[in-house]
Amino acid sequence: MTRMERRRRRHRILRIKLATTAAVLALTTASIVALTGGAAETAPEPTPQPPVLQAEPVLLVAEHDSTYQPVQMTAEPVQEPEPVEEEDENEKIEAALLEQGYLHEEIPLDFDLQCHLIAVCEEYGVPQNVALGVIQAESSFTATASNGSCYGYMQINSINSEWLSEKIGVTDLTDPYQNIRSGVFILSDLYGKYGDWHKALICYNYGEGGAREHVFSKGYTTTSYSRTVMEYADAWAEVLA
Repeated sequence: MTRMERRRRRHRILRIKLATTAAVLALTTASIVALTGGAAETAPEPTPQPPVLQAEPVLLVAEHDSTYQPVQMTAEPVQEPEPVEEEDENEKIEAALLEQGYLHEEIPLDFDLQCHLIAVCEEYGVPQNVALGVIQAESSFTATASNGSCYGYMQINSINSEWLSEKIGVTDLTDPYQNIRSGVFILSDLYGKYGDWHKALICYNYGEGGAREHVFSKGYTTTSYSRTVMEYADAWAEVLA
């Protein structure tokens, strides 16, 4: 065998050994992969994080106000409402009427009688001051006054009982309310006939028959009685104004 042939043989044997080694390595790698379930993954290196800055705690201090004073919470005693006394209904009405000038302390009649007098005077068209003048002249504001057959505030003669009962339903001349209604009604009736308060008052005092016989027949149109009543009426008009 020549030198050239021996060299070629050594090269061929080397290539076979290299190929065999490569095959063995490949087989070994495949076995490792089969045993581990695949190629081992390499864990990624952690990304470096910037250092965390720890903030120092800040102490908050409230500014001191020298003018501040703590509020003292004290329980105040509960005050019971003062009992309100209910004002009498009549007093309320009287106060309202007094403000309107309807009732007056100067008139010596109680509240109810003053209201009654106002009502009947308006009903029969008689001035209140004239009615007050008659009451003052006849009885001086005395409810129980009597003179013979004449009774009450306005001294109504019992001779008129039947007539008054038929006209306005009066049944008791001694009752103050019926007495005042009777007197005011008579004044209204007489003034309607004569149209003059003096003549009406003369008839009220004498009766119509007596007035014609003793006064009108003699040419008189006033008497001491009628003048006195009208003077009283004028004085009451100032009170009522």
